[in-house]
Amino acid sequence: MLLPASAKVLTRTYLGDSSRDKLHLEILNDFAPLLLLSSFELPQFDSDKMEWNGFSSVITDVCYKKYGSLPKSGKPHTDGSQWTSCAAIVKRNSDGTLKVVSLATGSRCIGKSRLNATGTLVHDSHAEVLARRGFLRYLYEQIEMFQRRGTSDVIEESNFTIEKFKLKDSVEFHFFSSHIPCGDASIIPKCDGDEGLFNGNNRREECKCFDSKRKLSDSETEDRCKKSKMDCFLMSTCPLNRAQKNQQENSVYDVFRTGAKCVPSDSRQDALLPGVKYHSLGAVRTKPGRGDPTMSVSCSDKIARWNAVGIQGALLSHLLEHPIFLKTIVIGGGGPFCEESILRALVKRFNAADIHIPLIMRSSIVFTHARYGKPTSQPAPASIIWCDVSQKPLEIGVDGKKQGATKGAKNDYLLVCRKSLFQKFISLTGEKFKSQTYFDCKQAAEAYQCAWKLRKSQLGAWTEKPPELQHFKIDNPT
Repeated sequence: MLLPASAKVLTRTYLGDSSRDKLHLEILNDFAPLLLLSSFELPQFDSDKMEWNGFSSVITDVCYKKYGSLPKSGKPHTDGSQWTSCAAIVKRNSDGTLKVVSLATGSRCIGKSRLNATGTLVHDSHAEVLARRGFLRYLYEQIEMFQRRGTSDVIEESNFTIEKFKLKDSVEFHFFSSHIPCGDASIIPKCDGDEGLFNGNNRREECKCFDSKRKLSDSETEDRCKKSKMDCFLMSTCPLNRAQKNQQENSVYDVFRTGAKCVPSDSRQDALLPGVKYHSLGAVRTKPGRGDPTMSVSCSDKIARWNAVGIQGALLSHLLEHPIFLKTIVIGGGGPFCEESILRALVKRFNAADIHIPLIMRSSIVFTHARYGKPTSQPAPASIIWCDVSQKPLEIGVDGKKQGATKGAKNDYLLVCRKSLFQKFISLTGEKFKSQTYFDCKQAAEAYQCAWKLRKSQLGAWTEKPPELQHFKIDNPT
């Protein structure tokens, strides 16, 4: 159940006497209203009726079937010389029906020297980011559908706020990625004799919830795995963090490394020492560029933000009564995996008990165009963006633009770029924001910005892009 905006409620999770996660609501009379944006419910899956691995495989299968149904244009070469990442957002109805509503591929990002101030160039073309942008297109159309027809698959009218909408109680969204998100989540411990220890086949191996003094039984390990999600929300339970502090057995000897670089303003910088101390844990990072450094934070950082203040972003917060949180995050098979590393990156870095906790799940199914097992392959240059909308659902992007677009041509930009999404926002809000800049409209979402300011301070750092990049209007020339 979603709570009214007037209620001062902090939602927490705790481990009760039973083995299932429970939801606990605590009324706090004087709690800061901005933290209402973090109210959430844990996914209501009954582990006795639905096998965890089974559900993750179903999600993965649905996403790969959608990818397989799309044309070849934009996909990697079939000879194995190219690879790409795939990400998707899946809608689940109360009857269990699953439907992909947004899917994207991509692994590239443009450098800071090419940043665009007109809002027409997509700066970050990693699959996770593009899938989220496609999801925003989907939400805008669903709101437009409700405004025109009074009906929508996922949206209904708010009971508490005029001119706002809310997600139907019968709908939830799940996030899928064929690869572990770049950045902090991909800093995963390596163990003696097995580069691929974290392969999703053994829950005990994935979590590494071992006591340094004694070996736990299977039932104790399972309880520790669950409890680690609800403890003090610090990174003390992360096996890699304990290894760096010499508090864990010697089985962890190194880490899988990330190419994402710590932002200069973050006090945590990589030591680049041999073994487990090569990386600094929890740092905000930027994606690597091809000779030209980027200003786009890693996918770990972006998903952490969505997890903290909602995937809908600032503009849609004007139209939605509540933020939208992802119920699960499913990672495809084939590569290294550690649930605790992902929780560290997406949840525990905030050091806050009111952060939404998605269920982290692993599928054993490997993406057909994954990078795993292809040491000489190169990232595919193109990106696919598909979303469940009525007009132009499929786009192919290259270097942040429409594939084959003629420079200077009218509407040569992708429909998921800032300007296009801003135009959708203005079309739904009428004259209220029409004369304002993109930046002004985002800043006017006061509750969202207040919540993000708090969460950003908890992360400790973030990139600061030139402000003029967001000072465009819908009638500015492209």
